[in-house]
Amino acid sequence: MLALVVVGSLAYLGWRWVHGVTVEEVIVRGVERADSSAVAALAGIEIGGPMLDVSPEIASDRVRRHPWVERASVSRQPTGSVIVSVREREPVALALDRNGRPAYYLDAKGFRMPVSGRPAGDLPIFRGIREAYHPVQPLENEALLGLLALLPEMEDLQDALLSEVHDTAAGIEIHTAVTPAGQSVRVRLGRTDLARKLDLLEAYWLQQVLTRPTIQYDWLDLRFRDQVVARERA
Repeated sequence: MLALVVVGSLAYLGWRWVHGVTVEEVIVRGVERADSSAVAALAGIEIGGPMLDVSPEIASDRVRRHPWVERASVSRQPTGSVIVSVREREPVALALDRNGRPAYYLDAKGFRMPVSGRPAGDLPIFRGIREAYHPVQPLENEALLGLLALLPEMEDLQDALLSEVHDTAAGIEIHTAVTPAGQSVRVRLGRTDLARKLDLLEAYWLQQVLTRPTIQYDWLDLRFRDQVVARERA
């Protein structure tokens, strides 16, 4: 019985504390490329308002509407601070618009993030994406989604094999980095079995392209099962 009284007293004191505390500040943690003030504004927390009015679940859901935010949590502190902790999306590619200007970053799940804040480094370029930009919905193109999902596992190969990615009517087409012969090679991948085709391309690159430094190519075609069709320049 005494234990129940103690628990009840603590619960009552806790309620009195929350009821009497006001929000003194909103602190955003974990941002590198997102604007912390924009993240705080999305949370919708009123400075000077009752801490009791702050719903961590609702505030974190609002914060996740920011295009750079992958995960978010909100906690109320006894000091009057509200902590907004976020995990940002990691860009794996940069999409260009029709005029060749940076349009947005892409993460491995196909979500799009605005080009702002700290530069994301040297990423593969994506061209020809026809879907309208949406800040909280991923791409629907299954071939592009499949390729984006592979990019985090290809960091060691990106500099050689994935300079640019083009979404064409015939499927995914990539442009490699410059070969020993001084050219970028156009590679046709199609829309399916991209992981297998990229493994095949890597083997061909190591065994054929790099070992024959004077050979130039019009294109490589990997749309045929387990083979590379190469058109060499005369």
